[in-house]
Amino acid sequence: MNWHPERRWGVAWTKPRLMLIGLLLTVGGRGGTPLCRAAGPAADPAGLVAVEGGADFSGHNYTWTVTNRHSASIVHVSFPHFRADLFQAPPGWVTKCTNLVGVGVADPRGECAAESAPPVDGIRPQRSAQFTMRIAAAGAQRRTGTVTVRFADGREAQVAGVELPQSEPKSEQFMPLMGLGVIFAIFVIIVACRRRPRGSGTDTHTGAAS
Repeated sequence: MNWHPERRWGVAWTKPRLMLIGLLLTVGGRGGTPLCRAAGPAADPAGLVAVEGGADFSGHNYTWTVTNRHSASIVHVSFPHFRADLFQAPPGWVTKCTNLVGVGVADPRGECAAESAPPVDGIRPQRSAQFTMRIAAAGAQRRTGTVTVRFADGREAQVAGVELPQSEPKSEQFMPLMGLGVIFAIFVIIVACRRRPRGSGTDTHTGAAS
């Protein structure tokens, strides 16, 4: 008796079906958050400042810790955002955001900035401070971007590699539709193959078995 593992559950796991299942898992498994997170704090090339943190498990709340490694105080920090509706800085800082969700803007992309105001001396050397942002998470992606930091001595630092709420790249917005199109095409091929008539040739036997 021959055992066919591909028919163990009464299903023929043919190559087209396996391809179809793989594509379903690929398209269906796409979410708003990449699986990889930035490892450790991000720093500018000169090593003047480090920024650590990002989104929590819900994807709605971001927290960053900014650490000053320069000899002058940090007096300005700005974070790009997508679909933010709330931004908070340490006590004594003045915040300003563009294109917050819920204020009637057409473009949900913007920037949230915070500046220290007297008598607050910003983030002093070798000190840290936290900044938080809340996101209307639908459509927002966890991706790395650049945070801008300014110091009291006039220097500016660009910190790349910080996890920020960003919009989905245009190149990826049509991937689900393309994947569904490929799945449909494979489904049509499978149906056509199953309906294809088998060969009509017959074998002719002559004579009688003795």
